[in-house]
Amino acid sequence: MSTTEIPASLLEKIEEYAAHPTTQVTLRQLYEFARSANERTYIRSAQFLHREMPIRLAGKVKELENIPGGLFEVPSVQTVRDWYIESFREITAFPFPRTVEDDRKFSELLAQIKYRHRNQVQVMARGIQEFLRRNPSSALDEEALRHFLDGFYMSRIGIRVLLGHHTALHEKLPGWSGIICARTSPKEVAERAMAEAGDLCRRTYGEPPPVRIVGKTTLSFKYIPSHLFHMVFELAKNSFRAVIDHHGDQNGSLPPVTVVIAGGVEDVSLKISDEGGGIPRSCIDKVWNYTYTTANPELFPYTGDDSLMAGLGHGLPLCRLYARYFGGDLQLISLEGYGTDSYLHLSRLGNTLEAIP
Repeated sequence: MSTTEIPASLLEKIEEYAAHPTTQVTLRQLYEFARSANERTYIRSAQFLHREMPIRLAGKVKELENIPGGLFEVPSVQTVRDWYIESFREITAFPFPRTVEDDRKFSELLAQIKYRHRNQVQVMARGIQEFLRRNPSSALDEEALRHFLDGFYMSRIGIRVLLGHHTALHEKLPGWSGIICARTSPKEVAERAMAEAGDLCRRTYGEPPPVRIVGKTTLSFKYIPSHLFHMVFELAKNSFRAVIDHHGDQNGSLPPVTVVIAGGVEDVSLKISDEGGGIPRSCIDKVWNYTYTTANPELFPYTGDDSLMAGLGHGLPLCRLYARYFGGDLQLISLEGYGTDSYLHLSRLGNTLEAIP
């Protein structure tokens, strides 16, 4: 869909909604709202999303039209913009939900919208790589692009949290409030993430190093397990590849990747340590750039899903955004020639507003 194919009335509507402020929420608010989910809760949630989603979607359209460095001319970026326009059109065309049946139909629409945007990060990343290949001498402002994509992806996380939370309200799983698990176990999530990263590593790169999980292994807290899984999974992929690259084939004697779990009054923290040779100090700041990767993308071809070992350059920046979304953070400390420690801090208080622009 090109801009010329979009009705002027729809463009005006997008401009109107994009001017409205978003309504930010906290993890605690989402949890408490969903604790006693019932038909009335479902309808209230649908009504909130019917008002809120067009504002957030319209904002994404306007953001993409202002992406720095001429990147808006890349077809992949325009495709993502068109997805947001179509999602905006569908929600604003849907009648205000007032009944259980309205909520059922609206929930189906929200699920379709979430599915439409499922591979958006990969499409954007490939678009940026395509732009750089076609414009090798481009003076792309890395800092401006990082600032833009931090805000763009952070607001995307917020959209997907609200969509996923509404869908999960209806499932009523024991111990869960929507997508939030009251007793999220870092040990269990880390075990699953490490295992899946290990399977991916075997398929695309080589036998992964062993994994040790130590510290407060019985700890649990209120959190979104899928977010924790994503962060540990990405950090595990980085550590596995670094260890294999640094030590080569040692017939199963690779040094382990160690996960340390700690918990205090304010934060739950995970330290993921590897002996993968570390990162030169000159490159530490670069790892947060969305155009930086130490892997050759040609060695890790994208197949249309999330199962990519390396090569996009989005892994660490997105991990940090997921951590910061509800008040946490991700930090790296590296010893060149030895290895890297990744410190993942997660707020356990749940009272921090979404860190969306």
